[in-house]
Amino acid sequence: MNKLIVLFSFSILIFTSCERDPVIETPDRSGFGYDFYPLEIGKYITYQVDSLQYDESEGITIESSFELREEIVDTIRDNQNRLGYRIERYRKNPGEDWQIHDIVAAFNTETTAERLENNLRFVNLSFPVEEGKSWDGTAHIDPTIKIFVAGESIEMFKNWTYEILAVDDSIFLEGLAFNNVMTVLQVDEDNLVERRYSRERYAKGVGLIYKEQIILDTQCGGNPGDCIGMPWEEKAEKGYILEMRAIDYN
Repeated sequence: MNKLIVLFSFSILIFTSCERDPVIETPDRSGFGYDFYPLEIGKYITYQVDSLQYDESEGITIESSFELREEIVDTIRDNQNRLGYRIERYRKNPGEDWQIHDIVAAFNTETTAERLENNLRFVNLSFPVEEGKSWDGTAHIDPTIKIFVAGESIEMFKNWTYEILAVDDSIFLEGLAFNNVMTVLQVDEDNLVERRYSRERYAKGVGLIYKEQIILDTQCGGNPGDCIGMPWEEKAEKGYILEMRAIDYN
């Protein structure tokens, strides 16, 4: 009888020891599009920037053309202890040397790519990236906040809704060829007194390669109806038009 008990117990021990731990599979996020917003110390992008500012008080427009270089120089932590990257931006006017312009920060999470600039947090991308996907890219920004351009205040963030228009384009910029380019439309609003347009393009493995913004206001001398049919470039009284194009990167 004792032999039977020992034998039975031994068989239970063998059966138990052969059980395997459950396999935990790691989700495949290779197609999420994280490489549209690469963050790594040492990476940089240089842009050619052309802008036009409208000064209502002076009744003039101010043109400027310069190079802007963004370089990731260090890691940081935000107030939620999330890992981010410190980006130093340098500006070079024609015939001048590079001068420090300002500092911004960028963050990648599992679901978003974010940027902190001038104390404003933008949700630049939403992962996974899909054509037609939309999100609130200015969720952390008060839509009534006023931005100053040439000494004039303007509310530029009303009615912004980000949308991915394309995810697999190919384009040329300043002699550079980019494949796998994603286009994000951030706002496209037009009425009698306001024009808001903003669009960005991202290339896989590079990041932001193109940005275009038209942020303009007018009152048309107090009678907006008098300006119906006029191009915004002619009737604008304050705001700006801006274009950024990547000309160098690593």
